[in-house]
Amino acid sequence: MASCGQIRHIIAAYVDGECRDAERLILERHVEACNACRGELEETRALAATLFETLAPERLQHSIEPVVLAHLPQMDEPAAPMHELTQRVKHPEQRTRFLRFLSWSPAMAAAAMLLLGAMLWFAWPSESLVPPRALGMVLHEEGRPALSSDTEPERRRVSVNDTILAGYRYETGPDAGLLLGLNGPTQIKVFGDTRLRVSSERSVRLESGAAHLEVSPGERYFRVNTPNGKVTVFGTSFAVEILADVTLVTVIHGEVQVENSRAFTILRDGEQARVRADDTVLVATRADVGPLLARAERIKADPAAEKAFLAGGQPSGTPRHFKAERVFVVETQKRPLRAIHFDWKPDGRAGNRAGYDIYVSDNNLKPLFKGRIDPWVFEDGGISTHTFLVPDGPAWTNIGVLHITVMPDFATGNTETNFTEVSATAL
Repeated sequence: MASCGQIRHIIAAYVDGECRDAERLILERHVEACNACRGELEETRALAATLFETLAPERLQHSIEPVVLAHLPQMDEPAAPMHELTQRVKHPEQRTRFLRFLSWSPAMAAAAMLLLGAMLWFAWPSESLVPPRALGMVLHEEGRPALSSDTEPERRRVSVNDTILAGYRYETGPDAGLLLGLNGPTQIKVFGDTRLRVSSERSVRLESGAAHLEVSPGERYFRVNTPNGKVTVFGTSFAVEILADVTLVTVIHGEVQVENSRAFTILRDGEQARVRADDTVLVATRADVGPLLARAERIKADPAAEKAFLAGGQPSGTPRHFKAERVFVVETQKRPLRAIHFDWKPDGRAGNRAGYDIYVSDNNLKPLFKGRIDPWVFEDGGISTHTFLVPDGPAWTNIGVLHITVMPDFATGNTETNFTEVSATAL
């Protein structure tokens, strides 16, 4: 069996999809039994997802290939290449058209390279040609909250009506407060001593402190990432608070899913969960939501700013349905589980593939365990199936029906996969 040191050397390659088949199998079997290496694998995955989100605004949004090809010089093919070759052999002293072309080829190559460089220069997007897309608007501020980003690390003052862009990080002091409106619409009330980063209009990272979120249903879920786990939202009102070593999630109304690298659970109206990074079981308990509502009510949107925000094309009327999640029901005849198999139809779309998080529940929808299919699995058009072994557990037996949810992780890519069948292998 491979040592932990050997496994750590290939974790990054595994996450990037650069492992050989044998290395991949060795790593997957090793992390099933080694908690330390499994934790390091999850940390590497989280780092890769954070980098993907951070660099998203700088990603090239269109192909420059057509522009380059359209401006490359067209070269005529020789009318009779075999005849030219014969003539060169018979009359080496004669300077043929082919040889005259060769004498000019270095100059032509240099000219082509200059032209290619010019095309790249003019076709490459810049901030002036491709302005960043607005994700929302600041609807309220008090106590001088600050704003920074990876490209502009120096903190500056936040004002009502400010535009929100991807990568913006908001910080509040002890007596400060902030209300952010994101397209969707979503409203995020940021309380004192809080740091929150906006990744996209459907994803934020709460780095410290506390926030109250009102999320409208959308075609994609809303996700809140925290140091101890993540919260997946389907349209709801809830509060998130980061304490010393735990993230506290409380649902006012609606439904959210909370998880860490090992476990997950569903919270509904008036339920709360404490999430630690190394918890193997997450428990939902009843909570008093009154104090949370009172705290949230103290932060109200500026009427003029809210009117301008809602007039900016926010969806209204019938709520849109969440379409990214799929649930498969698998009968097991109450036999011990060994593995779960996923089949899909390759679509020929390469690049920017989304990885998938897998959530397995029993016939009563009680969470059992979770898994992961990394995005590189879908990059190879010749692969249309994937298997992962069921983790060791106390009671993966006597379960008649499995509910298996597959959910795309848009932090890794935006291209989804069409799963056609999910099945299980029993002992």
